[in-house]
Amino acid sequence: MDVEPYSSMEEPLIDPANFFLARVNGKNVLIDAGPSAKPPSSFPLNLKVEAILLTHWHWDHVRGITWAARNARYVCASEETIKSIDPGKASERMALVVRAVFGESEESLTAMKLVVQAMTSFYSDAAKALGQANVYTLNECPIIRKGLVNYVECPGHSHDHVCYVIGDHAFVGDNMVPGSSVTLLDYRKYLDSMVKLLGEKWEVAAVGHRGPFLDKVSASRYIAEIVKGKLERLVFIAALAGKGWVSLFEVFKRVYGGNLSPKGFVAARSLVGYVSLLEELGIVKVDRSGAPWKINVDI
Repeated sequence: MDVEPYSSMEEPLIDPANFFLARVNGKNVLIDAGPSAKPPSSFPLNLKVEAILLTHWHWDHVRGITWAARNARYVCASEETIKSIDPGKASERMALVVRAVFGESEESLTAMKLVVQAMTSFYSDAAKALGQANVYTLNECPIIRKGLVNYVECPGHSHDHVCYVIGDHAFVGDNMVPGSSVTLLDYRKYLDSMVKLLGEKWEVAAVGHRGPFLDKVSASRYIAEIVKGKLERLVFIAALAGKGWVSLFEVFKRVYGGNLSPKGFVAARSLVGYVSLLEELGIVKVDRSGAPWKINVDI
């Protein structure tokens, strides 16, 4: 099977996002579509595409359907992904992260406002394109129903994340970022998802950023390092909470350096995930009555 990687960059991204063109049983299939409203210059003009398969709802993987869907027969995604590509819902999720971690100070709101506005406009682009396309859920997706593509539900980085196995390739979206870490919404689900994914038959991982490819042995080592690093971070956050009520912004500064930037927003999203897991495990209490949130060890 032939697989061609492509990448594109759009502010406020930190790294270019990858998407892939696979030749499946004589048909062209796109896995994700990148962050740009225009195709990269290296992408074949007017190429007819059978299907676009979306790994998850994040704008840097779906905004490209604004151009890609024009020459595609249909788009396939999970029900959760389809529902999440909505500028209103996306704005609400981002606003929750900003309030929880950065609070309502003028400095933090000013810094994050441009990030949220840009991302919301990108979701508007994607939602409009999706509304004009032929869209199937994964169970209805023709190319999946024919047995040419398998999918594995892989939540962790996001609540809706899906990986696709086509031939000897696993298209893993943002579950692996070689040379960097991954942001996690849910540590335990990520661990379960990666165990499940590694149990599938594939040899090469096609990744959402950097890479663009990892062999399965390297992918396994990468996942092991990520799981270890995230566990250490959970322990560190719990230790900070053990000193009495502490605001998430203070935790953010200790863990991530207090960076009020797009990169800081991504880190803040991970922090909310860590805190939610620690609360679920009964390790910390979370006070959501103010902004930012506060945490304390649950004794």
